[in-house]
Amino acid sequence: MSDDRPFHDCDIKPADWLAEDAKAALVAQRLADTVPMLGPKVAEARAALAKERIGEILPDAIGHLRRRASGEDGPILLPNWPNLAAMLGGGFWPGLHILTGGTGTGKSQFALQVALQAALAGIPVRYVGLELDSLGLVARLLCMTAGESAGTWWSSLYTGKWGKTPGVQHLERLVADGGPMLAKLPLYLCTEQGPHGWGYDQIGGAAEQLRTAHPELPPTAPVLFVLDFLQLLGGATPENGAPVRNEDTRERLSKAAYQAREVARKHNVVVLALSSTARTNYAALNGIVLDEMGWPKTHAADLIGVGKESGDIEFASDSSLVLARATGEAKDDGNTYGADPGAMWIGAAKLRAGQSTWCRLVESQGWLSEGAPRGPANTEAAAYVAPQRRKTAGDPAPVRRAKDALQKAEARVAALVDERTACEAQGNTTELAKIDRELDQLHKQIRVRHLPNLQAATKSTGHGHLVPISGRERALADDDDL
Repeated sequence: MSDDRPFHDCDIKPADWLAEDAKAALVAQRLADTVPMLGPKVAEARAALAKERIGEILPDAIGHLRRRASGEDGPILLPNWPNLAAMLGGGFWPGLHILTGGTGTGKSQFALQVALQAALAGIPVRYVGLELDSLGLVARLLCMTAGESAGTWWSSLYTGKWGKTPGVQHLERLVADGGPMLAKLPLYLCTEQGPHGWGYDQIGGAAEQLRTAHPELPPTAPVLFVLDFLQLLGGATPENGAPVRNEDTRERLSKAAYQAREVARKHNVVVLALSSTARTNYAALNGIVLDEMGWPKTHAADLIGVGKESGDIEFASDSSLVLARATGEAKDDGNTYGADPGAMWIGAAKLRAGQSTWCRLVESQGWLSEGAPRGPANTEAAAYVAPQRRKTAGDPAPVRRAKDALQKAEARVAALVDERTACEAQGNTTELAKIDRELDQLHKQIRVRHLPNLQAATKSTGHGHLVPISGRERALADDDDL
């Protein structure tokens, strides 16, 4: 008969306790000893709680954490966007990720580029396009495979309007370069249903199909499921021909979000769901202003809830990203300051795991790449702070030195990002590893040294108004490491 000591006093070593056989034997012995002496209600309650006991959950959870620590399991990587990947904790981890933006801001372009990068890495992808047709998606993908050398926009392929470029010859070059590669990718385009023809209750079955179709993948390896976009999802599919009750848009989207999160957790799926925004929020997303360092003044977290019929969508998500554009701020002198035309900014309004900040993306003929903030070299941003500088004798020496150090670090990051893109195109994995290590070190230096030094110098000299604290700096300053 076993001893009467409490569970935590048993002489079981941690390694044995975590072993599955030892754990199962321990639980079985305890139940065998105690159940006969307990009342039926107590025994029934313990049996119901057995699966929820931490001892039952711990071995699988620790095994999963170990696989992540060793790199055996990882996120969906974003090799073209290292800063965005760092913001997300390495990339898109299994879970529900929402991307919100206004009409024409590049939501589908961003999602399709994520899908292409994942498929090129051998990750199965299912793209449910409820707005775009397969022809438009293929045109975009052909241009994406050529990258910045595509020589045309995807819309030119779609409409046949080539301008000065010989249409047929250019098309055949893109097809010859990208067609064979695209044909081999584990990328599935679902576009037949159209708006509201695809019910939210189909998410689970569609994601499970994707996982089942690729048994060669370890069960913990991620797959990607893209919903473009949430507001075009239909209601629940009628069962046995009996129509379900009508659901309003908010209720439908709430159920869709929570079902997507459940699917993500159950099947290790990265669900990237696009969301439109209400017209009343267009100004908030398309009217951000840059500070003197070239970063948005708006804190990304202030943009939570800008999605149309939001609420449960953001609550259910593991990350909520927003696409914004810096159109600047008009002043009495007739000029616009703090603008960044031609670029889009992606910010994390909510992150369960990662670092909330902004990343700048630049589009070139349908291909999105990271670009360093233009900073004071941007004439518009420089004009924005020039009146403030004329009121003083210039920045004190400590502030100037701190700014210079920060700008040098950020310039080095921008240069390394360009070098990384070139090495990636050449397949130089050795140099890529060196660049990634230096990027990690620079990001840490910026976070734990340069930004705190700049803020400390600004406060100590009383020139706080000269250095507006951007959304990125506020997020970093709130980090527990600082």
